[in-house]
Amino acid sequence: FRLAVLRPPMVYGDGCKGNYQSLVKFAKLLPFFPDYRNKRSMIHVDRLCWYVKELIDSCVDGLGLPQDEEYVCTCHMVRDIAKEMGKEMKLWKILNPAVSLAKLLPVGKKAFGDLYYEKNEE
Repeated sequence: FRLAVLRPPMVYGDGCKGNYQSLVKFAKLLPFFPDYRNKRSMIHVDRLCWYVKELIDSCVDGLGLPQDEEYVCTCHMVRDIAKEMGKEMKLWKILNPAVSLAKLLPVGKKAFGDLYYEKNEE
């Protein structure tokens, strides 16, 4: 009997629900977004599926922390989503004090806080 525990970060890609869809809504609705720098671990749904298949095929046990190669910044992610929709998204540093206040609330901390796994340099 083997047990593998997966702790994936935010999952994005076609058909994904949750926090990523909130970023898509921001990109659709807003012409500007705070230029607030943070660091997030994320993983594309296809890469997560591949990771799970590899775990099953290789009978590996333990803790798995799958993630994409690069960390993502929330403001850059929203800008890139908007760009994919053919929209231009302006990033404004002047909004950063509002983000600092929003981070006092759980939803603000979730959207703009740092949330990442350290890279495993093997």
